[in-house]
Amino acid sequence: MSWGPCSVSCGGGSRQRTRLCASPAPQHGGRKCEGNDVHTDFCNGNPCPISGNWGQWSSWGSCSKTCSGGQMRRYRTCDNPRPAHGGRACAGADSQMQKCSTADCPVDGNWGLWQPWGGCSASCGGGERTRVRICNSPSPSNGGRPCPGDPTQLSRCSNQACPGGPQKTRGSIIGNINHIEFGIALLNATISDSNSGSKIIKATISNVPRTLGPAMRKLISILNPIYWTTAQEIGEAVNGYTLTGGIFRRETQVEFATGEILRMTHVARGLDSDGALLLDIVINGHMLQLPTHSDINIKDYTEEYIQTGPGQLYALSTRMFIIDKESLPYSWNHTISYDLTKGKMPFLVEMLHATAISALYHPLEEVLEYSIQASITKGDRSNQCPHGFTLVSAGPYCADENECEIGNPCSYTCHNTMGTYYCSCPHGLTISADGKTCQACLTGRHNGCAYLESELTFLPHGHSQKSLKTGILSDTR
Repeated sequence: MSWGPCSVSCGGGSRQRTRLCASPAPQHGGRKCEGNDVHTDFCNGNPCPISGNWGQWSSWGSCSKTCSGGQMRRYRTCDNPRPAHGGRACAGADSQMQKCSTADCPVDGNWGLWQPWGGCSASCGGGERTRVRICNSPSPSNGGRPCPGDPTQLSRCSNQACPGGPQKTRGSIIGNINHIEFGIALLNATISDSNSGSKIIKATISNVPRTLGPAMRKLISILNPIYWTTAQEIGEAVNGYTLTGGIFRRETQVEFATGEILRMTHVARGLDSDGALLLDIVINGHMLQLPTHSDINIKDYTEEYIQTGPGQLYALSTRMFIIDKESLPYSWNHTISYDLTKGKMPFLVEMLHATAISALYHPLEEVLEYSIQASITKGDRSNQCPHGFTLVSAGPYCADENECEIGNPCSYTCHNTMGTYYCSCPHGLTISADGKTCQACLTGRHNGCAYLESELTFLPHGHSQKSLKTGILSDTR
């Protein structure tokens, strides 16, 4: 018979066929057919096709964005099992995608353009103006950072001095007085108008040693460049700022009736960005020491300013201060140099008026306070040179007259100084009351020649000695 069907369609099966022992069938005791009546054979030995099947999905990958809607993917592999022997591939996609980070992104703020500058807070003397910007380009949103920096900007403006001079002063003071180092003292002053037609100068000097503070109350001329620069201008007279622009050098010498000499150098460097006059001061020398509790009063005074050349002035004054009701004189003289291209004063001589002078020292804070009112006018004889000066018409200006060369008024040695002169005598003689002739020394050590000579050398201009014992002076004029 023919083969029967295979037991499997692939992968190796079996099939059978049978035969009958009937050709002929055994009869009459004959033997049966030899062998098997069933024949088995292998079939369909080719491998069976294997269809693919997906493995597990992988983890989701990272999002393509951190905000405002991104995408992330995951994958699977057709390996559970893989297709083989002509089996079918896995059905469906091998990747899957979904949205992620759908929240809106934070938007950091960014500044818009600066707005125009606002108006200045002052028309002169140093003011301020502001401008603003808005954080709207774009504005911060969704938790974004605000704009960095300030929304406003400050600028100095109107730095030119107000008519009549600056309204504030800053400076420093160094040096030594009576062999005591000053360190660095800081000077600050403000200038304002008074009802009496003058300028009010209020100043503080900090870091003033307690050993010097009480005595420095009488040194009002430490502020001289300030109140000369800012004095109220009356008539056609000009103050120091109008004349020099606030840039000058001033050398000052103070002579006390008791013999001490103090020298100062003032350097004015113009105005800073705030419209304040910048002033550096160096002090060296000696002055009459005063107890802390001493009552001191500084009288009003005037000070002549004389045009002595292009870019050159000379100023002098004799003043009185009262200590515990005792009057003591002292004199000041100043030489001032400035840029000669600034021109000259409108008068050969101008007069500075200093009034309402007060000084107070605070020992705990080591702060010295001054207050003074100042105005400037033309001199009493504004277009004539004072005594001791001669007119140079080419300027015009007033040059120092050398009295020692004109007849030598002294009986022994004549010493010319700006605007005046003084006489001295050899050892063993002293100046007589007329200040010109020499006479024998008085007896006694206190009234000895060495004492007399040193005292007379330091007398204020225009004064002669009346009583060496008391130190009281009389005006020779």
